[in-house]
Amino acid sequence: MAEASVKIETDRLLPLTDAAAPVPPEAVAAAAAAAVPTTAAPLPSASAPSAGPPPSAPPSVKEDDASPDDDPLKVPDLTGTVWEAIAPAYYAEPGGIPVFEPTEAQFSDFYRFMLAVEAYGYVAGVIKITPPAAWTAARRAIIPRCLERVRVRNPISQEISSGGLPAGTYQQLNLESRKSYTLQEWANASRLPRHCKNRPNKNKHRVRPNKNAPVALAPFTFDVDALGAHYDDATCEALERAYWRSLSHGAPRYGADMSGTLFDPDADAANPWNIGKLDNLLTRVQRALPGVNRPYLYFGMWKATFAWHVEDMDLFSINYIHFGAPKQWYVIPLAQRARFEREAKSFFSGVAAHCPEFLRHKMSIIHPRHLAARGIRVQKVIQRAGEFIVTFPGGYHQGFNLGFNGAESVNFALPSWIQVGKQAHYCKCQDDSVKLDVAGLFE
Repeated sequence: MAEASVKIETDRLLPLTDAAAPVPPEAVAAAAAAAVPTTAAPLPSASAPSAGPPPSAPPSVKEDDASPDDDPLKVPDLTGTVWEAIAPAYYAEPGGIPVFEPTEAQFSDFYRFMLAVEAYGYVAGVIKITPPAAWTAARRAIIPRCLERVRVRNPISQEISSGGLPAGTYQQLNLESRKSYTLQEWANASRLPRHCKNRPNKNKHRVRPNKNAPVALAPFTFDVDALGAHYDDATCEALERAYWRSLSHGAPRYGADMSGTLFDPDADAANPWNIGKLDNLLTRVQRALPGVNRPYLYFGMWKATFAWHVEDMDLFSINYIHFGAPKQWYVIPLAQRARFEREAKSFFSGVAAHCPEFLRHKMSIIHPRHLAARGIRVQKVIQRAGEFIVTFPGGYHQGFNLGFNGAESVNFALPSWIQVGKQAHYCKCQDDSVKLDVAGLFE
C-alpha cells in the first residue's frame, strides 16, 4: 500500500462502504515484503482480487489433502473449491480493513478459509470475519452455560499517563490485583460510575434480568444477548471521542490474559472455529507451546485498553467476542510498519533506548491523529459480539473496549509465517518473553 499521507478523522468514524475496493497486486507484494524480513525468502506476488479470485496465498507445496497426520506443511489446493474465490463483502473504511461474510460451506474449514484470504490481511494488517447466521445462533444458545463457572482472577488496573511525553502519547502501567470476581461481580463493577460511560440511548432501555437463564454455580442476572444490542454506530463514535478526551483520567480494569476458553468441550468439540482447537501449524506439530497455542480469556469494561503491539514472534492471532460491548481497533497497514516503528521510537525515545522492542511491552499508546500528522495511515474497525478479528504477522494494532464484554484469543500460524517467524525479534529485557525455535519446529 502506498505511503501517501492520508487524513484520518479520529473524532468521526468513516461510513462503511458496500463497494469492495480492489487490492492491487503491487500492494499485496509490498505488504508481504513488509511482513517478511529482507533476509528471508520473498513471497510470490499475487493477482488482483477485483472480479475474480482473491490474491493467491503464498503456498509451499500444493497437495489435495492437508492432513496433519501426514506432512503438517502441506497446503491444500483450493482450485475449484468453495474457497477459491473468496473476496471481502465490504471494507470497514474505503480501501481499509476487509470484512468477510463467508457462507456456511466456506466457514466449514478454518485452515482453508485462512489460506484463501490471507493475502488481504498481508495488506491491511487485520481482517474481520462475520460468521454465518446459523453458526452465530448456535453459539448464542451455548454461551450462557459456558459462563457459569467463570471467575475473573487477578484483573489488572490500568494507570495511563501522559506525563513527560509528547502530546497525544501515553504510557500504560498495568497493576495486578489479587482479587477474584464471579462474572456477575465483574459485571456489577463495570457499572460503577468510575468504570462506565453512560451511553446515549434514545429508547432509555435498561438491561433486564433474564428470567429464563439456567441456574448457575455462580448466577448472573444480565441478559447476554442484550449487553451489546445498543452500541449502534453513533454510540460507538461518541464513545470513541469520550475515550480520547478522558484517557488519562481514572483507571479501567481489565481481566486480561486468563488461561481458559468459553467454547464448550462437548457442543464445540467438532467446531472448526473453536479457538482452543484451531487447525493450524502450531496445533499440527502436536507440541505444547506455553503462552502461544493456549487460548486466553479477556473480560473488559469501559476504556480497558490494549496498547500498540504486534504478536509474540510476529504470529497470527484471532480474537472472538463471545458477548457484550464492542472493541474499537486501530491498525497500521503492513507497508507502513517500519515507518510506524521509527515514529514510535521518536515518541518514546527513553524507553526505546533501553529496549529496541519496547512496543512488545504493550505499554505505549499513540493517538491516531498524531500518527496521521506524520503521514501514517491508521485504519479503524469496530468488532462486535459474535465477530472475529484476525491479526497478521507484523500488523501493529491498538484498541479499547467500549463496555462490559467477554472475548477469547489465541495465536496461530500458517505456512507463510515460517519465514517471518525465523526472522522475528523478541524483547530481551523481560524474562517471560516468548521465543520459538521455528526451524526446530518445522524442519
